[in-house]
Parts: sequence; structure tokens; C-alpha cells
Amino acid sequence: LILNTAHGRLSLSEKEFTDTVERDAPSFRWQGPGADLIMDDLKSLFENSRVIEFKNWSDVKNSSAIWDNLRRDVIRPLSNRDFDFIFYLGDLTGRLKFEVDEFLDIIGDFSVCGRVTLVLEERDVDGIREIFFGKEADSGKSVLPGLREKCRSVFDLINIEYLVAGSYSDAHFFSKQQQFEIEGKRGIDLPKIERRHFISGYMLGLLLRFDNSHSITLGLAMAGLYSGIADKPDGKSLIGFIEKWRGELEPLTITGSSLEMV
Repeated sequence: LILNTAHGRLSLSEKEFTDTVERDAPSFRWQGPGADLIMDDLKSLFENSRVIEFKNWSDVKNSSAIWDNLRRDVIRPLSNRDFDFIFYLGDLTGRLKFEVDEFLDIIGDFSVCGRVTLVLEERDVDGIREIFFGKEADSGKSVLPGLREKCRSVFDLINIEYLVAGSYSDAHFFSKQQQFEIEGKRGIDLPKIERRHFISGYMLGLLLRFDNSHSITLGLAMAGLYSGIADKPDGKSLIGFIEKWRGELEPLTITGSSLEMV
């Protein structure tokens, strides 16, 4: 959670909070000692937040139940429709189609409360397509689909606002209104690119009310900047990185119109 205002820690201990959530998630109800206090804490946190990032779906026990419960019992009653939700898929190994389909349905339901972004790596895109369309989905085609075409087929499966896919050194963006690709700065150390650095810049763009292209550009800039230095960068180094990168970028073509970095 990125909080709009200063806020204290949860009043309950982390262990009690975690135990309560894990025990009650399968029943889709918050129950037991301390549950009312947890609900009050959660509502207060979400009331003071606008950008909400979730962990990898595959890494959290009972994630589908917990997140659906959060949406229904905590987020929706706030009557706020200005949230930005960011979701990740994670490792699909051993996952069944109905499990992935349920996850996609649940994050689609979050659209009632704000804008939903699903962030995928290329392997995630391939994993979803294999689950829904089969391993032989592209067999017999004279030209295999590229990442753009594969992303489009995945985006069409989900009721969300935005899909961002790529390697965090470049990114494909999809929405119902537009689609585009942004290439990152050349010459950066790709093995050092990390999602958390891309997302830190992307979320900062959302908080600053940047449009989609500039939020993603800021994410790519943060990822590229962190990949090339050992120390924690500051605002001056970020601006310097963007200025050097700016000359490399081609105008972004978006459904017939052009955008340029500003």
C-alpha cells in the first residue's frame, strides 16, 4: 500500500493478523477474536491509499479467497472508485485452468473499485496462453505470433483496464483504447533488471497522475537506472538517465496517433 497520509502500524501483531487471515480466508468471512479490529485497521489503511500492489498470486496461500474477501468486505464498502490495483501472476507450474480462470475473474471484479493493471513477464503470457488455448495453439501457423499478438490474446480474456507485459527493459501496454510498446535505454545490464525497480517508477507515475505512456516510461527509467549503478540513485541521477535515454526513443505510435516524451 502507498499511503496518502501518515498512518500507524496495525494495532494487532503481525502473527495474530496473519493467523486470522489464513484461518478465515477459505470460509470467505473474517471471524474470531480480533477480527473486528482487523477490519477497522484494514479500512483505515485502504481509506488512506490510492495505489495498491499485490504479491504474486502463486506465492500467497488462499490468495484468491483473501483478495476477493478484501474487495467485497473492505474495499468496496469504502465507495472509492479511484484506486489503482496492480496484480502479478507468478509461477503457473502445476496450476489448473479453473484456478487461473478464478484469479482472472477476481482481479476483473476489482475494476468496480478502480483501475486494474496486470503486470506479466513474457513467460507468464506464454503460460496463460498454454493453459487456455493449449500447447498446440500456434501450430500450423506460417508465422508464429510475437509478444504483441500474444499479449492481445491474453488481454481479451480478462475484464481489466490495463495489461503491461515485457522484460522490464521494454514494455508492451494494452488497454481497450490504445496499445503501444516502449523500448528501454540501450546498453543497460539486462540481468540486473528487476521488477521492483520498474514498478517503483510505474507506481510513482500513477501517484503523480501521469498518463499510461509516461508512467511506464518512468518505470523503465527506474529499472534501467538501478541496473547500472551500485548505490541508491537520487532524483538528479534519474533525470540525467532520462535525458540520455530521450534521444534514443522513437515516437510512440498509439492507434494512429503519436506520443513523444516530454
